[in-house]
Amino acid sequence: MSGIGDNLSCSNNEGLRKLIAQYRGEEDATEFQQFRAQNLAPIENTGKELLDHTPVFHGACAPMSAAWAALLRDRYNIPAVAVAGNLVMEGATVFLCDRNIPDSTDSPDIVPWDGHCWMEVGGYVGDASIFRTARTMHSRSKLRDFVERRFGLQRGLMLASRENLSRIDMVYAPKYVLTETQINALLNGLRLQVQRAYPGC
Repeated sequence: MSGIGDNLSCSNNEGLRKLIAQYRGEEDATEFQQFRAQNLAPIENTGKELLDHTPVFHGACAPMSAAWAALLRDRYNIPAVAVAGNLVMEGATVFLCDRNIPDSTDSPDIVPWDGHCWMEVGGYVGDASIFRTARTMHSRSKLRDFVERRFGLQRGLMLASRENLSRIDMVYAPKYVLTETQINALLNGLRLQVQRAYPGC
């Protein structure tokens, strides 16, 4: 894909709305902009369920974010989106997204890609993989150090408002919003990962 998503790194709601309109259409963008999260329980509980049923594997941020957004849309009609972009902690870029993720894949393994994915809705950022990633790192890094200092390494799920994240200098900078084609491909890959980790289930 080309256009605004190739060169726009935005952290405000209007910038994200433009990306949603580009990649998913104006209707989805309007629903996203108008949605207000009155009750976080469905969002949080769905994320926890996803964690409970997903094995640990490299590159999990994209399929887990896709699954979280898809489940919220399908179950609760919550207009969540899966977003790809940069993750910056205290001014240091931990994940740099220099290109979009593939539209489709026949493999459960994620192709080499240095960006990050998360779920977003109603002014909240949901990251199902960040604490797992930090916890499983074998050497010191900015990511592990930041997570350990700010949250602790034993957390399971991150769901926080952009306002609260900005207070600890943690920036999720969107560059792409995943399309249904991308989400479906990632969900297929996630199913294969689950089957491989839990054969016979």
